[in-house]
Amino acid sequence: MGTMESNSCGDLSNAARWSSAIGARAYNFFDANFRDSLENFKTTAQGMIDPHRYPLLDDGMTLENSFVSTDWESEFQNALDRGAISQADTLEELAQKLGLDADRVVAAVDHWNNEICAQGVDTDLPVPYRKEWLIPINTPPYYGAANGGQISKTMCGLRINPKMQVITPDGNPVPGLYAGWYTAGGIAGENNYGGQYGNPTICAGVAISGVGGYMAMNGILELE
Repeated sequence: MGTMESNSCGDLSNAARWSSAIGARAYNFFDANFRDSLENFKTTAQGMIDPHRYPLLDDGMTLENSFVSTDWESEFQNALDRGAISQADTLEELAQKLGLDADRVVAAVDHWNNEICAQGVDTDLPVPYRKEWLIPINTPPYYGAANGGQISKTMCGLRINPKMQVITPDGNPVPGLYAGWYTAGGIAGENNYGGQYGNPTICAGVAISGVGGYMAMNGILELE
């Protein structure tokens, strides 16, 4: 298990499991103590510190008038207000808000608390969660959010829909115009147009390009 954790792409393996779930959704649950646990998640599955894994703080290092807010508490409240995160006093009520079966949610949380967290070893995921991530959920109010998976993401370049059609700023597809990765922006930002930096595991872009072409062709065939 230690070798798997230190040498594998944990995020990719776990995302594949989440994406293969019914409804292609993973559900995150946490309780009222989550603020005290944020520091526990700074470390990746491979043991590296990742600044993207915890909230930005107003530490004097962030530029003024930035597009990124350092007031993460307000951002969290905004997510609650718009329904991206649900809150409830009981797990049963939280399950109802998320459209899930209450008995299954309660059983899953019980398994997490009394088997995974109590033993201090994650036996569920192909790349185990680190021990410091195994935090029981037992203090109301409870929170939950649904998350979807992704095959790629656009950080610059043309914006596309799931059929690989280029879309206008108002969200409408441009007839007959498609963009594949990495024309649609790549996955490493505008300073790296090849999109390969930090991603040596995707077969030099061949795998992602193949998937994008497959998705575009399915969209074209639907139109016909």
